Order: sequence, then structure tokens, then C-alpha cells
Amino acid sequence: MYSFVRLNNEQLSSYAELTFPSLREELLSESREPSVIAIGAMLFGKPIGLVWGKYWARYGYGQIKTIFVIDKYRRRGIGGSLLREMELAFEQLGCKEMRFDYRHDQARSLIWERLFQQTDWSHTYGSLHTFTVSVSQLMELEWVRRQRLPERFSFMTWSELKAEEQAFIEAGKDVWYPASMTPLHKETSKTVNLSVGLRYGADIIGWMIIHEHDEDTVIGDRMYVRQPFQAQGRAVSAMIEAVRRIAEAGFRFARFDVSGNNKQMLRFVERKMKPCLVDSYEVVRLNKRLAVADYA
Repeated sequence: MYSFVRLNNEQLSSYAELTFPSLREELLSESREPSVIAIGAMLFGKPIGLVWGKYWARYGYGQIKTIFVIDKYRRRGIGGSLLREMELAFEQLGCKEMRFDYRHDQARSLIWERLFQQTDWSHTYGSLHTFTVSVSQLMELEWVRRQRLPERFSFMTWSELKAEEQAFIEAGKDVWYPASMTPLHKETSKTVNLSVGLRYGADIIGWMIIHEHDEDTVIGDRMYVRQPFQAQGRAVSAMIEAVRRIAEAGFRFARFDVSGNNKQMLRFVERKMKPCLVDSYEVVRLNKRLAVADYA
């Protein structure tokens, strides 16, 4: 008979082979915030399946990183049982919402959808399109080389952000910009010399926040310009200025995400940036809200 067990730190190493090599260090980390939650499936003491994720107690939020069953034991309901065990573990911790993201492809997507639909997961947040561009090729595009900033607009390096400007941005959450686009997100490791702020006169009106991924790649984390400057293409101006700095710093690639609901930006990438794209894929985002029960 199969059995399922909540894994402690000592047991995790026996199951590490059941996750992606790129995620093993993260699985075995001893960080307390967020905490690693893992459920193992075993048969006669042998590991045959694993689901694991992370839980942020401050936010009541959990994310499943991977779920895996060894080939010969698939199609026996073990994956579904692992998922239900994980949901129960998160629920007992007081988790309010769980999420799982997967890279869309024709072969795997149907499998994921069938598995998660069994326990009523949904697509509340839609999909996310991830693009990677060659920085040098982007800088050579004609429309990029033509870009000029009109009078009264100016760029600033993010390290130059003044205290009163930070307070102004903080007060603007869900007023003149969505809170999800805040450049003040504490868990974002900004690279301040590459991140760009945009001013109109003395007022800060937008930003392009960048952080390093590795020695070759940076990630465009949040790009936003307030109304009415969006229609003037000023967000693109901030992006190009950030890319110029990224190129000067010697990074080869830049990666960024676009919501599947942002049809205008997706069309812009297709029309304007396609010549410099080196990779692109769609990430499907699943979520499930949990009823928090009292297990005390």
C-alpha cells in the first residue's frame, strides 16, 4: 500500500531526486520565511512521489513548486492524493490561498489541468507570457535608436529616490497605480543602478524596476507609468533607458513577463520586439482559495 508522509528536514534529502535539479537547493534550504512544505509518497519505504512548495505565513499564501510521481507508478491516483495531502497541510497552517504555475505545452498541459481540476482549482489570475530578449539586438532596432525623451521629462536612477517621493509612491497604491505594480515591494531585490524612475517636471510618474538573475541575465520586474502618460508611450521610454543601462553593465539578456490579459503589450512585443526575442513561453497560473479552519 502507498503511504503519504509530511517530510521533515532529515527526510527531504531522500526525495530530492524527485524534483528538478534547478530546484533541489531551494527544496533543501533551511530558510524559515518562507518555509518549505513537502509531502512524500512511499511504497514499502521507497520514495515514489513528491509534492512540495513554500508557505508565507505573513500573507497566508502557499505556492506549490513541483509535483512528481515516478513513471511506473503513474495513472494510479497517487498524484491526486499527493495534491490533496498538500492542500490539507497548507490549510492546517492557516493558508488562505494556494497557487501553482506551469509552463504551457501541448503534451503536459492537459495532464496538469485534469489533475488540478479534480480539487476545484481555477484560473483566477489568467496566464503569464515570459519573454527573453537579446539586449544587444534590442539596442540595434531602429525604433529604439530613434527614441528621444520630450522636454520636461527626465530619468532618474532609483538610488536617487527621495524620501518624499517614496512616501508619495506609497500613498498612491490603488489610487493612481495598482498595488501589484509597486516599485517598493520589499521582497524584490532591486538593482538600483539599473532601475529607472521617470519624472515629469519635479513629479515622479513611473518606473522600470530591474533586478539581476545571473551574470548574463536581468529581469524586468515592474514597469508602470501613470495616466495620462501611458498613451504617450512613456513606459516604453523608461524601458529603453533601463535597457541602455543594462547593455552598459554588460548583461546579454533581459527577461520580462506580460499578463495574458494585457493584449496591447502582447501586440507591442509581437510587432516591435520579435526580431530580438531569443525565447518565449506561456505560464499558466492556477489557484485555489482555502477555507481556514481552526485546528487548534
